[in-house]
Amino acid sequence: MNMKTGLVGAFRALLLDCDGVLVDSAVTADLAWRLWADELGLSRDEVLTAARGRRVVEAVRRFVDEDSVALEAERFEKLELSLADGTRACLGATSLTREIAAYGCWAVVTSAHRSVATARLLAAGLPLPPVLIAAEDVSQGKPAPDGFKEAAAALGVDARECLAFDDLEVGVAAAEASGAKALLVRVDAAAAGSISSLADVHMEFSDGFVRVWTPSAD
Repeated sequence: MNMKTGLVGAFRALLLDCDGVLVDSAVTADLAWRLWADELGLSRDEVLTAARGRRVVEAVRRFVDEDSVALEAERFEKLELSLADGTRACLGATSLTREIAAYGCWAVVTSAHRSVATARLLAAGLPLPPVLIAAEDVSQGKPAPDGFKEAAAALGVDARECLAFDDLEVGVAAAEASGAKALLVRVDAAAAGSISSLADVHMEFSDGFVRVWTPSAD
């Protein structure tokens, strides 16, 4: 991990998005959506835009009638699973998850299905979290705070004692709405409250807290 810089704070738990934060699944996820769009004769660009940061069922619902949503969402999940082996860990994810796994109080909060998120984490060589809140675990996806609230509750902590990491503004908004502090993970990060990757994170553990430093802490 990097040297200490600005202290973000001391937290009881870390809540991490999966795709774009822990695993680089952009190529395989986009391919799955393109294949699905082609099979239904839909615009690839429109489908990819609708899918960003949303649960599959919410994206699918924009393009098919309600009676077909469940079937098409299940078919798309199978497409994603068939491509999961191509997933790789994001920069800094391997080191950070090994550190936090020893501490124990962390969760993954994702818009993907549990089977897909699990397959991607394993393909990337990352440890599975003690708590994984996936698309099927909430009635509302991001930007609703449900996933982050559920993760904090499952860990036995208050969401206000958590630090969340997400690669999309919609995820950051969801985390903040739950009461958690959130950092945006983006390669071109420049503003306060954002980092370029998990490699920017320095952690220390003591007294039931994880203290976190990043170059962009304000």
